[in-house]
Amino acid sequence: GDDVQQQHAAVLQAEREAQAALDLHQQARSDARRRTLSILTAGGVAGAISRTATAPVDRLKMIMQVNDQAGARLTLRKAFRTMAAEGSVRAFFRGNGANVVKIAPETALKLTFNDSMKALIVRDKHNIRPHERMMAGALAGAS
Repeated sequence: GDDVQQQHAAVLQAEREAQAALDLHQQARSDARRRTLSILTAGGVAGAISRTATAPVDRLKMIMQVNDQAGARLTLRKAFRTMAAEGSVRAFFRGNGANVVKIAPETALKLTFNDSMKALIVRDKHNIRPHERMMAGALAGAS
C-alpha cells in the first residue's frame, strides 16, 4: 500500500523534474538561436550603415583613381565637383548597393563568429578581459 504510493509519487516527481530540465534545455536552445539571429541582424545592419556612411568618400576615391590612371590628375576639390555635377545627392552614393550587398553578410558573420568565440574563450562573461576579447576577435577575423 504505502510503499507503492511512495514509489508512484517518486516516479511522478522524477518525471516532473525530467520534464522541467528538458523544458529548460529547450528554452536555452531557443534563446541561443534568438541571440544568434539578433547578432546576425545587428552585424548586417551595422555593415550596411557603415558602408553607406562612407559611400561618398569611397566614390570620391574611385573617381580620383580612375582619372589618375587616365593621366588626368584630379584634386580632391575637382573630384568632388565632378560627383556633384552628376546631378543629385544620389550621385554621391552610386554603386553603394553593390557594396552593401558585399559587406552586410560579411560583417554579420564576423560579428556572429566573434560572439561564438567569446562564448568559448571567456571565463567570466560579466568581466571579459582584454586578451580574451582580442583572442575572440582574432579568431573571428581569421574565420
